[in-house]
Order: sequence, then structure tokens, then C-alpha cells
Amino acid sequence: MQPLSALDPAWNRSQFVRIGNPHCVTLLANANALPSNEQMREPPLAHGLMRIAYAAPAGAGQPCAAGVNLQWAMLESEGRVVARVFERGEGPTASSGTSASAVACAAWRVGWVMAGEVKVVMPGGTAPILLEALEGELIRVRLFGMARLMG
Repeated sequence: MQPLSALDPAWNRSQFVRIGNPHCVTLLANANALPSNEQMREPPLAHGLMRIAYAAPAGAGQPCAAGVNLQWAMLESEGRVVARVFERGEGPTASSGTSASAVACAAWRVGWVMAGEVKVVMPGGTAPILLEALEGELIRVRLFGMARLMG
């Protein structure tokens, strides 16, 4: 997405995913391009991400009028994807089940992972996602496991 690549040239390949709400998953080749939650809170990056992710009037409402959740993803190993999340209206987030699901779907779409269990690793923990495919189409995405309140 062009507005993201204007913030960082490494952020030039994205997949849009809708799982009840819009997600833009930016696919990265290496961990150095993953933004930290601390970096995403600091200007000028924070302001640029808010402009993209937030709906008007706080953001531009582009590319999605209601805002869009942003994720960055990097394939770490087979079935394991590292991700960062910037939620519309919230900003940097330690973990998110819907974002983990969107990341797993985007990773499947570009051939990084196969259907089955995908682990999405975020600063707040690892979300196990189960992707089910039939005849080359994803038919179900499930988040499973146990959640714990940290800190």
C-alpha cells in the first residue's frame, strides 16, 4: 500500500483481508523491517500510521472509510509467523486474535504457510490459528488455545 511504503520503503507489499473488519497485512522479508510497539507510539511514525489506520476525522479514512487494522508479518520458520499490530482507533497492540487470524490468512494466500496450524507470534504472546482449506480456498479460520491476562 503506497501510504505505508511512504513511511518505510520496506513496507511495500500488502494483502488486504476482511474478517468481519478490514485488515492490511504488510509482508516483510526480514525482522529489521518489523516496527516495535514503542516505535509505533513515537512521532512521526505514530502520526503517519494514525492517518492511514484511523477513520476521519482522526485519520484520512483511506483506504478504508471506517479505518483499517494494520499488521506487519514475517515468516520466521515453517508454520510460524512473527507479527506486529496497529489497530484502528487504538494504535499499537500487544496481541489481537482477529489480527492474528488476518495474518495467518495473508500468509496462506501468499504461500508462506499451508492449511493447518499456524502460530502467529506477537509481543503479547503466540496465537495458534487453525486454517482449513478445501479445493484451494480457505473455508474456516479458528483461533484456539487458552488466553491469560499478563501483568
